Amino acid sequence: MMNERDVALFTRQLAQMLLSGLPMLQALALLTRGQWARNPILASIQREVEAGRPLSVALAKHPRLFDKLYLHLVRAGEHAGSLDTILERLAQYKERTLALKARIKSAFYSPAFTAIIALIVIAVVLSWHPALNGVESPLHAGEELPLIARIVRGALMFFSRHWLLILATPIAGVWGLFRAWKTSAQFRQQADHWLLHSMIFGRLVRQSALARWSRALATLYAAGVPMIDALGSVSGTTGNHVYDEATRRIQSAIERGSSLTEAVKTTRLFPDMAQQLIATGETTGALDTTLTRLAEYYEIEVNNASRALTSLLNPLITVVMGIIIGIMVIGLHMLS
Repeated sequence: MMNERDVALFTRQLAQMLLSGLPMLQALALLTRGQWARNPILASIQREVEAGRPLSVALAKHPRLFDKLYLHLVRAGEHAGSLDTILERLAQYKERTLALKARIKSAFYSPAFTAIIALIVIAVVLSWHPALNGVESPLHAGEELPLIARIVRGALMFFSRHWLLILATPIAGVWGLFRAWKTSAQFRQQADHWLLHSMIFGRLVRQSALARWSRALATLYAAGVPMIDALGSVSGTTGNHVYDEATRRIQSAIERGSSLTEAVKTTRLFPDMAQQLIATGETTGALDTTLTRLAEYYEIEVNNASRALTSLLNPLITVVMGIIIGIMVIGLHMLS
């Protein structure tokens, strides 16, 4: 099987071979004999091309790996006789998209990992205390304990009685969210809307969607794909359903005769700077260059925003958990 990273690597290797002057059949044969030996998908692609079918037709049989954007670009390269150059652009697009996704995941996962470690530490501290093993404490003797000690003692007893529920609840919650995300389009739409407008993650999500939108449209338009067709391919690449739906509205507006600038403005999802750059690109006839610069700008902004988010949340979680653990240590000392 292949994943998105494998597709990027395959595209890069095939582009390099074609740019070096190797014929398509020889390039595919080399790929299937090397790293991709016994890969059924590449073997299928090789058989289709050997039978005389275009590469785009062979790739279209595997829509899970090669989306509309990929196929549009390959077809454009085949028609223009510049498939090697198009595959090079596709490889760059895939690599940049993967890097962008990695930064987004890091911004989300790093604070979550910090919180999980802190919760494990708290669970270990609670489990370690003798009260969970039936050892007598001052509370059993009827002594009046300070507030902190009473809170910690209550937490100890609650954990000892319901530890399975405490551990199972977050695991079940994460699993439920993951399943809902995978199986329910309505849930994904609601989650994307919430993330886009959330105080903590909104800026990062918006800039990521804008970066991917600009990069995808620039890549397609530079390859000669008509704007309406290009927007049809872009609508599934932004990583956010709100921007995907906005792209479909932009496509419909252009079909009715609007310019890209006018259509983008009506969505109210593109900042003034993006609107101005798109307008400049349309006016000067250099829209692909303008969109590329816009993508580069937002990719830098995503990098900065993800670093800022991580540097904010990690210390905040650490401080909060440190306070909780500190209170527990004080309370446990009073109980001992």
